[in-house]
Amino acid sequence: MPRFHLLLIGALLLTRSHSTFAADEDLFSEIRTNLVFDHVTPDRTAGAGSIRSARRITDAEALRDLLKVVGFEAKVGGDRSVVTQKQLGKWTFPVLVLLSDDETTVNIVLGLSTIKDVSKELTSETLLKFMTASQNHAPAIFSYHSRRQRTELSVVVKNQDLTGQSLRDEINRLAVIARDNEVMWDNSQAADKAKPTAPAPAAPAPTTTPTQTTPTQTDSEKLTGRWSAARSDKEAFAVEFTAGGTFKLVYINDGQQTRSSGTFRVAEELLTLTGTDGLKLQGKLTVRSDSEFRFQPKDATELVFARAK
Repeated sequence: MPRFHLLLIGALLLTRSHSTFAADEDLFSEIRTNLVFDHVTPDRTAGAGSIRSARRITDAEALRDLLKVVGFEAKVGGDRSVVTQKQLGKWTFPVLVLLSDDETTVNIVLGLSTIKDVSKELTSETLLKFMTASQNHAPAIFSYHSRRQRTELSVVVKNQDLTGQSLRDEINRLAVIARDNEVMWDNSQAADKAKPTAPAPAAPAPTTTPTQTTPTQTDSEKLTGRWSAARSDKEAFAVEFTAGGTFKLVYINDGQQTRSSGTFRVAEELLTLTGTDGLKLQGKLTVRSDSEFRFQPKDATELVFARAK
């Protein structure tokens, strides 16, 4: 066969082969390839196009090993928990790292101070400060744990691609927040302030003339400040009213905390609290003095609030 004919046949075969591959590519382009790899994530540290499985911690031993890699003397405390310590300045914080039951999150908890008597040591002022600090340092949260009988600072992180360094960074950040807010939770400082001091000399009573008048405060103005009330050793309230008509409320029942904030108003001896979370609380208000008021909610026992010092 002449050479020219051979070259022509070869060109025709190549053209037909290329058309077949093109059709195959069109067919494959209609398939959603990501369906096959929904359980994996791109590995940004590897070469382009490489993939790896999302890494999760599944037991306490894995948590312990991650912490040991970055220098923590960690020990398994239970099926899903590890205990260690964090040293920062004068403080040595006990650290508890907990794996959630569904293995989707890890909770890192710093122990702050032990509370022996909730009614005396966990004041309304402290609870309100905890609320404000938690808002300022979110997602870190200051709280009280009744079973462990201590105040704590904690944060919840996602259990995905966790490393020893990421756990260490979170623990270090919590320790810095705790150190910077030690005045708020350190019981020893509160005890020092509670020590009796010599009374200051009494100031001379102010003199008034018959023409002078003293303006009277409305009940709403008298409420401005921080107050606390307790129904029992396990149930207590702490509230702060502002001159602008807003409030912050902390309710503790058997160690569990509920927080709310919103606006309040006083009208015809009725105190009404309207929270941004849907709270609606109304009852009779009786202001007994600058340091005490009584609140009688509907279908509930009367609460006696004392001004927080």
